[in-house]
Amino acid sequence: MLIDAAILAEKGKPVIMVSGDDKVCAEAKAIISGIVTAEVKKATGYRGHVSFAK
Repeated sequence: MLIDAAILAEKGKPVIMVSGDDKVCAEAKAIISGIVTAEVKKATGYRGHVSFAK
């Protein structure tokens, strides 16, 4: 979860990767410098998404 990664980064703990939808990845990049993200789906609404899984 992004909130966990943000808390750890704030406390000086290294966070190297976050995975989630396109919105989570964009927010992680804005909050945590040098983070690597893995976009696994696209958000289409509050509870909707398009998964990249086959």
